[in-house]
Amino acid sequence: MIRGLPRINSIASEDFKREAFVTTATGAYLSVAGLNSAIKTYLPGLSIREIGETGPGNYLIKIDRFRWFALNESEGKTSPFGGGGPCLSLISKEAKTGYITLVTDPERRLWLGSENELTRYPLNNRDTCISYSLNGIASKFPVFLKNGSLAAIDMNRLGNRQLFYFDPRKNESTPALSGGQPVKFNSPVTCLLEGGDGSLWIATINGLYRIRPDGDKVEHLGFTPDFEDFRSVVLHEDRQGRIWIGTVKGGLQILDPRLNKVVKSVTIKKGLANNTVVNILEDNSSGVDITFEATQPADEHWLQELETVAKAALNQRIDFTATYLAEKMSLSERQLLRRITTLTGLSSKQYILEIKLQKARHLLEHRTFRTISEVAYASGFNTPGYFTKVYEKHFGKRPAEYLESFSKSRT
Repeated sequence: MIRGLPRINSIASEDFKREAFVTTATGAYLSVAGLNSAIKTYLPGLSIREIGETGPGNYLIKIDRFRWFALNESEGKTSPFGGGGPCLSLISKEAKTGYITLVTDPERRLWLGSENELTRYPLNNRDTCISYSLNGIASKFPVFLKNGSLAAIDMNRLGNRQLFYFDPRKNESTPALSGGQPVKFNSPVTCLLEGGDGSLWIATINGLYRIRPDGDKVEHLGFTPDFEDFRSVVLHEDRQGRIWIGTVKGGLQILDPRLNKVVKSVTIKKGLANNTVVNILEDNSSGVDITFEATQPADEHWLQELETVAKAALNQRIDFTATYLAEKMSLSERQLLRRITTLTGLSSKQYILEIKLQKARHLLEHRTFRTISEVAYASGFNTPGYFTKVYEKHFGKRPAEYLESFSKSRT
């Protein structure tokens, strides 16, 4: 692969040992096996978010601020791809100003998911573009399932990230249900994956979720000792049916779905270049996977410093706020928010809550205190009732359950 690229956003390849398209903050690069430098560079200086193949040698490239380019590889040319182009002309004006993502179906058709709409790109010149209305649903992280339907996250639910299914054959969307209730996630979702056994895996900043094909129960994983980090970023299924999990700070974790537990972890200590893994590729022969880091060393250092400041405030029983953190980090509150959101996907308020909840989980798991009130106050919460409510919502387990299990173990 290419060395020294800044801010890699994505890698697209069927066999990265032959060639791969790499999108970065400074352009798109075509990499060929055996070379440490790109053989071709497209759109230099532009920050490229995604790339999708619309036909042999033809690609659709998404730029920051929702500008688009068409790439003809054989001619080596790129051209602006605006509202008058195929498919994009069908997307509403409102959708063009919002989030648009690319996804490929089992027939290798390219789909554009946006606010309220899904648009299918033609498979060949004989096909036409088809747009589907999602009736107010803003689709994000769409993934096609083996049954022909599509699973995605609805981002229009006022902060409640809700899972839904869409059947293009019936042009119908339905919410995913668990126990008769909609399946929602209270922290940022980062990736969806359907496993070989039909399980749907949902990666989030607050753990990994699994929905098996034979039931509607949602399993919440990531908080047992076998996990190095519960904050999942990217998912990949290898040829053995194992789920590879790229995490924020815990490196690469390999989960066996039959055991529902991590059977192998690869971190910096075991030779991984960086513990922040955001993309995983597998070649067509030996099954070797490749990962790359999301953050630069300076970002890693800044996050570590921020976490140190926040944890020190907790230990000193300081009621720290975004204002407090901004002052300690020599930033304005707006600058702090922007940087935290860029590096973690969380707002300043969510980040502070996350630090407090992780402190509480550590205290509960190590049986540091005997009462919920003591844990709440030591974790920066002013009222035990509110602490219990947000803890259960975040981790799916009441704080009292830790103390109950501890009491039973002593009798």
